Amino acid sequence: MRKLDDLGWLGTSLVVLGTNALYAYEAKAAVRIETSMLATGDVDVLYDARRRLVMSGEVNKNGLVGALKAVDKSFERSKNKSYTASNKDGYMVDLLEPQDHDRIMRKGPAQLSDNPEDLIATTTDSSKWLLNVPKFTATAFDERGLPLRITTIDPRVYALQKQWIVENDTTRDPAKRVRDEQQAQVVATIATKHLGLNFDDTALSGLPASFRRLADRFDLTGDDIPPEW
Repeated sequence: MRKLDDLGWLGTSLVVLGTNALYAYEAKAAVRIETSMLATGDVDVLYDARRRLVMSGEVNKNGLVGALKAVDKSFERSKNKSYTASNKDGYMVDLLEPQDHDRIMRKGPAQLSDNPEDLIATTTDSSKWLLNVPKFTATAFDERGLPLRITTIDPRVYALQKQWIVENDTTRDPAKRVRDEQQAQVVATIATKHLGLNFDDTALSGLPASFRRLADRFDLTGDDIPPEW
């Protein structure tokens, strides 16, 4: 994430999705989320192909794979998943793209470069509404105590997306579905109780009404969440 930020990609054409987004929410809200809910072996990156990336040097030739290799030379694109890169430790980076049929018809597969070994973004059902949602930026701290800027999606959208997965993704592993539901509730509570946000905000009006109505599933009537949840 720090490399993407240094390149000027984070928050412009690329944003962080998935469990790693929780670090931004807890940092901004000054709360601690239970460690088990933050455990992950990958990071999802959302690519907005409508925005032109500024690239130079080797990164210009190799795109996202080049950026990853600049941090860890063992990163390679998966042989089975063209949207995934992994390093020698098995840590994975997935490149996702919101569903945008007009862009796909106009430009073809979404890559950050012309390198045939660069990642090719894939679209998932749960990410198809994320093209124009509000962004959210916060500074967290890594394991060494150094600041790390994270740009992700609005926490309300994160909670709605996780709830959508719980109710609609029949291929989702049952254990992951349980954690999806827990994350949805935690982030919805952080958004409303700690960040002063609400699900009726016009900023979310670009989302389908059926998607926004999933907020009815969240219990937002209880007391404040404890210091560590």
